[in-house]
Amino acid sequence: MSKKPFLTYSWKRSKEIKVIKKREYNARKQLRNRIVELMSILYHGESASSIRKYIEKCINEYECRRIYVLVVDRQICGVAIVNAVKRKTVSLTELVVHPRDKGYGTMFLAMLTVKFWKEGISKIVIPLVIPDEKVKNFYLKSGFKETLFGGMELKIRRPPLLNYLMTPRSSIRG
Repeated sequence: MSKKPFLTYSWKRSKEIKVIKKREYNARKQLRNRIVELMSILYHGESASSIRKYIEKCINEYECRRIYVLVVDRQICGVAIVNAVKRKTVSLTELVVHPRDKGYGTMFLAMLTVKFWKEGISKIVIPLVIPDEKVKNFYLKSGFKETLFGGMELKIRRPPLLNYLMTPRSSIRG
């Protein structure tokens, strides 16, 4: 039995995140097209070829950059691009989900946080000023704090998903 070409962390049976590596990306045209399609939501003014070049650059820089996808019921519903900044800090440069307003973004961010926590990462930073108030509120509700320089950061102590999973059922119901 061979190993899977990517690492997975399963939250529920039909929901998982995957790290996309070069071999899988190059072998699966449908995967490439879906990642480009999702990233075009963020970069709606850019051509598909320039988005594809950016994604391929990220794939080739695997030592310092990772592309994660959110899979829900065998469909890719989200993409996140993360850069290693320091030993225990990562930078979340892109996060996009589709369809929106179904909780996929919250779930994806919680799953990423758990994964990073398990890998010893203690801080997630968003280096850019977020002009969209809805997106900004999403990150604030997820525990991020604004920094002096306009970005945001989340200090990972115990991931929210673990807090939920470890809460006694009696306190959830009542």
